[in-house]
Amino acid sequence: MSKRMGVFASVVLLIGLAGFGLIGPNATAVELDMIGQMGGANYAAAVAGDLLFTGIGPRLLVLDASDPNQLAELGQSEVLPGVVRALAVEDAYAYVAAGKGGLQIVDISDPAHPVVIGNYLTEGYAQDVAVASGYVYLTNTPVWDGSGWSGSGLHIVDISDPANPKQMTVYDTPGWEFGVAVVGDTVFVADGDGGLRILDVSDKTAPKEVGATYTAGYALDVAVGEGVVYVAEFDKGVGVVDVADLSNPREVKVIDTPGKARHVTVNDGTVYVGDGNGGLRILDVSAALEPVEIGAFASEDGRGVAVNGAFVYLADRQLGLHVLEVADRTSPVALSRFETVGTVRGVAADEEGGDRAYVAAGNTLYGLDMSTPERPQRLAGISLAGQVNDMAFVQKPGARGKGVLYVAEGPTWVERAWQGGGMRVFETDGAGGFQERAFFDTPGQARGVAVANGLVYLADGNAGVRVFNINKPETPHEVGFENMSGHAVDVALGQGRAHIATNGRGVDAGQANGHAISAMQRQEGTPDFARGLAVQDGMIYVAVMPDPGDPVLDGNRWPDGGLYVLDAENPAKADVARYYATPGDIENVAVSGEFVLVADGDGGLLVFQKAQ
Repeated sequence: MSKRMGVFASVVLLIGLAGFGLIGPNATAVELDMIGQMGGANYAAAVAGDLLFTGIGPRLLVLDASDPNQLAELGQSEVLPGVVRALAVEDAYAYVAAGKGGLQIVDISDPAHPVVIGNYLTEGYAQDVAVASGYVYLTNTPVWDGSGWSGSGLHIVDISDPANPKQMTVYDTPGWEFGVAVVGDTVFVADGDGGLRILDVSDKTAPKEVGATYTAGYALDVAVGEGVVYVAEFDKGVGVVDVADLSNPREVKVIDTPGKARHVTVNDGTVYVGDGNGGLRILDVSAALEPVEIGAFASEDGRGVAVNGAFVYLADRQLGLHVLEVADRTSPVALSRFETVGTVRGVAADEEGGDRAYVAAGNTLYGLDMSTPERPQRLAGISLAGQVNDMAFVQKPGARGKGVLYVAEGPTWVERAWQGGGMRVFETDGAGGFQERAFFDTPGQARGVAVANGLVYLADGNAGVRVFNINKPETPHEVGFENMSGHAVDVALGQGRAHIATNGRGVDAGQANGHAISAMQRQEGTPDFARGLAVQDGMIYVAVMPDPGDPVLDGNRWPDGGLYVLDAENPAKADVARYYATPGDIENVAVSGEFVLVADGDGGLLVFQKAQ
């Protein structure tokens, strides 16, 4: 099943797995509706007059940029079937490269109500988009189809009727197509390890390669100047390619950058580079073949860049959208930032319900107000030294949002070695405040955590599952452990059983007998590459990562990564009840009363409600 089969618009499309031979004969029907979403990665920006367009996770946002000191949200699209990777704006439409959601065409004539009016679905991941003379040029990287990589190519799409885009052709290049730029009938493609490819597209049904050159680094994006092309080459920096003769392009120079060059934009004698952890780099290209870095702006993960006069808009994958004044290009000035919760890896809430939840984005914890689950609101946050992998929350009886948060914190890379990591214990005040009460170093990687009956179970990677007594949360002490045959990546508790996800071998289940887990056995029918678990009422909610090594069940391959709901009444074999595609690459899951909360990576936080 390709990723395209799992497309949804305002709600996640439920896949009827009976057609794939995956619904077990005794599976209990579970219906979930996606009712809310927040946050996600920020990869792209585009500007048109006083309107600024950006992608936050799987949504297109329209912002009023008339006052660069204070951006104001005007409207946002429905949840798209993939994460916004790139976008182009022309007239009344935004053309969105939406990852696994292909090309999404959004009517922006009413900025307060952007509406998807058309789409063009691809087999792989849509990466970049350019628009010229009634055509869209869409780059697409492949997916694994069980036997090899498929779905890559440059798609040329007729958008004369935006509601009904039509494929003209798909042109495959030697590498993986990432970035694209168009000048007249010439298309320039950043082709990964295929370098720079130059195509004549005067015949939209039959493009012809007229020139190519391999680049020093992995080509991710491309921007065109006068007789020169600038290529973002990841860890090599920015390549300078002389294209005065299109049939014989030559890379004449590579400008090293401190980060990972992922995006390039040319404007008025200047190249702006989205340089990953190098933030924004500013290159003077008044001498086109001899760029010189003249300015920079520090940011956590700089990606897409848009320019409007003296203002630059930098998309940061984790932090949101920066607004910079570059009247003096050597000293960019930060004016404002449209903040977001970035890539969501972990989520926690009290299993009985409540109007507070917690998410982890990178190494930052955020409290959320869930009183309106359709639009979760971010409260305060706290940053940790290591990456937050998972959390478990226990609310104090009768105390709104107040309780104890147990955090599985991964180790930090310091001076060529992994250091630290373990379990942190925080007391929460319900308003987003955190007060650390304890830390317990563990021998493994602290991947997942669950709480029940005064005990914490910590999935500790190659160190198995550790069990802690938390009758006094400020002084947890280890009381037992269980070795696993693989890396323990998460643990969930329910009906007296512990369910443990081990990397590459599915879910093991055993009796949770106080300080020990007994009668451990592989739970047949569970996906090999389970990433996160939650249990409620005999059902296991499993976050499954896409992987070429997915198992075969009843003669059919598992679908791509997403949220699986399994009937786990039988500890020896679980039956698949439902599968839900998600726009991002799912990381984890939590259940809170009638809600299922999904940490969807670049797709942000997804809120599902159990159907009545």
